[in-house]
Amino acid sequence: MTRSPTVSVIIAAYNVEDVVGRAIESALSQTAPPLEIIVADDGSRDGTVETVRRLAEAHPEIRILSQEPNGGPSRSRNRGLEMARGDWVAVLDADDAWRSDRLRRLLEIAAATGADYVADNLTFFDLAAARETGPAFQADWEYLSLDVEMLLRSEFPSSAAKFPLGMMKPLVRRAFLEEKGLRYDERLRTQEDLLFTAEVMALGGRAVLTPEPLYIYSLPIGALSNRLSPHSHTYGYPSAPVAKAFEEFLERHGPELSPGARTWAEACQRKYSLYASAQEAKVLRHAGRPVAYLGYVGARPALAGMLIRSLLVRAGRRARALAVRLRLASPDKSAQLYRRRSTAAMS
Repeated sequence: MTRSPTVSVIIAAYNVEDVVGRAIESALSQTAPPLEIIVADDGSRDGTVETVRRLAEAHPEIRILSQEPNGGPSRSRNRGLEMARGDWVAVLDADDAWRSDRLRRLLEIAAATGADYVADNLTFFDLAAARETGPAFQADWEYLSLDVEMLLRSEFPSSAAKFPLGMMKPLVRRAFLEEKGLRYDERLRTQEDLLFTAEVMALGGRAVLTPEPLYIYSLPIGALSNRLSPHSHTYGYPSAPVAKAFEEFLERHGPELSPGARTWAEACQRKYSLYASAQEAKVLRHAGRPVAYLGYVGARPALAGMLIRSLLVRAGRRARALAVRLRLASPDKSAQLYRRRSTAAMS
């Protein structure tokens, strides 16, 4: 009889005592239960460790790692990878959750396609509102093979991609990671998933995406509440290390990449270099040096354009939040909300 594949779940946790239980329970309730759930605590100062230990008393498959000082999600995941024993490893963020049949479906797709990396569509979740707000995208295909060009092109809103594929949380064949010596880049506290996925593909791993929205992803900024998630660490970290990581990615894999993949990798390197410049400009502005700030921005037309676009994006986000509230509200409440805003606009 063929042995069923086993899965190690890795959860990087930092000050998430109020949500980590939800993530762990969603892994425990899988119809294809994982071999183990490794919670890598990253120097939490709240009750995260105590919460996990209480759950571990009832569920021996939960294993907890603690590290000091805080080193970021990449370091925590790498420690979990070193400890993992499963045939596959699955990344689950501490503020996210899974549908109960997620592992079963992803393992089925992996078996059908021979993939080394399988990811699914996301169900967006607004933590502040405690509401799901719909899938990231909709498609009628069963699964789609991914490559570096498709992945990196999706980082640009003007591309044909449905959503940034670097947001995916994969199921990865552990033997592939060990053979390639692949780990997360510990310099990165943002975009580490994107660079990790790019490495998987560049090293020859077969990657597959299903449109089934089985991963419940807590948005950094809620689509309904328009509020920043208290557990999001997407913003605020320097972009210069990401730009450097793309530069090194091109040095390692550039000659083997397709022309399209190389073009988009170079575009990503420029994009994050520009973000790094924006962060430098922000330092000048917050330091109360308006002349230096205007001179810095004025000497960089691309940066000036990006700052203007960011203002428009924030305005658009507020408009979308209102649209989601109207869509999710009852018809009567929608009409009342519309009337209140119309009255306020006319007054």
